[in-house]
Amino acid sequence: MKKIAILCFVFLLIAPVVFADEGSVSSDMFESKLLGQQNAKMFHNASSWASFGFIGGLLFGVIGGGSAVGVAALSNPMPATIPDEDEVDIYWYTEGYRLEARRINIRKALIGGGVGVGISALIILSLMSY
Repeated sequence: MKKIAILCFVFLLIAPVVFADEGSVSSDMFESKLLGQQNAKMFHNASSWASFGFIGGLLFGVIGGGSAVGVAALSNPMPATIPDEDEVDIYWYTEGYRLEARRINIRKALIGGGVGVGISALIILSLMSY
């Protein structure tokens, strides 16, 4: 019993030293991903997705607007520039950028598609009233 207690005590002393590096790695990964998300919010341009959604919704109604949103969800945007490897973990930076830019693409396509469908419905309703 005494040997098990000593073994547990030694493990409790050694474990924080052995696994100490994992915290800093996950912290770097988190910071890199967060920086990628912030840069996507600031620099990603999704106006083409809004136009695509608008035109799809205007010409083809809900199916066209929904198709634009579906294609935006399948997009794989990548950053135009990546900070130095010393500053960020490149994989997690691009992953954060890609996820946030895809969200922006979907949101813009959804807004554009909604406006297009709305205008299309107004045109159809106004033509039916004559």
